[in-house]
Amino acid sequence: MKRIGVFADFHCGHKNGLTPPDFWGGGKKIKNNLSERWMWFVRSLKDEGPFDAAIVLGDMVDGPGVKNGAETIINLNQQAAAAAEIIKTIGAKKNFLVYGTPVHTITGGGFEIEKAVADILGVEIHGQIWINVDGFILDCRHHPAGSSQVYPGNPLQKERESNVRWAEENVQPKAHIILRGHVHKSFQIGEPGVWQGIACPALQDFGCVYGRRLSNVVHLGWGTLDTQKGVWPVWKTYMAPRNQEAVLSL
Repeated sequence: MKRIGVFADFHCGHKNGLTPPDFWGGGKKIKNNLSERWMWFVRSLKDEGPFDAAIVLGDMVDGPGVKNGAETIINLNQQAAAAAEIIKTIGAKKNFLVYGTPVHTITGGGFEIEKAVADILGVEIHGQIWINVDGFILDCRHHPAGSSQVYPGNPLQKERESNVRWAEENVQPKAHIILRGHVHKSFQIGEPGVWQGIACPALQDFGCVYGRRLSNVVHLGWGTLDTQKGVWPVWKTYMAPRNQEAVLSL
């Protein structure tokens, strides 16, 4: 059996992202939040590891802070180093990386921050990858098709249809498991034993300026995919504890 850790949307360097201790900045409340998130993350890795491989589905860094109103707590060079430190902490035997959203990961001068993360780790990074694990093809990319609050499985269904069409053109391999990040929420859809689409939870919480305009539920965590020849892969998620919003009184 192989165990694969699947991680998405660190948004490392953001005040509500996932950031290692050596890079914590901001005031006391921000540092406390970062510490709480990091301690949970490390505990969850110890509980569920070790990993034969890690798949990181983009938005490893928060970048220049264009969307979030400059809520980043460390500079871009530090973000690359910190994101690489997260992946080293995961400690998988092999790492597979894909690019995230350009507004987070590319500077105004065109510098690819996630390419710097890959260079630090000495691995490749791609826009989309396909991995054969025990005879099952994993299709891995950051962006899914457009999402829906009412029918959250729709984007993954669209991804399946696109993959089938590309496969008919002999361009992409036909995938059994489709893995996507970006939407910061966890859901699944598919046909048992035929295909499965998985949207992964994020490792950035919702407390940011950009998040004020969003209604969709945010899921905070990561997942594992266990594979074995002849046995359909098993997906599990590991969710971080959440704080309930306070109710104001008049």
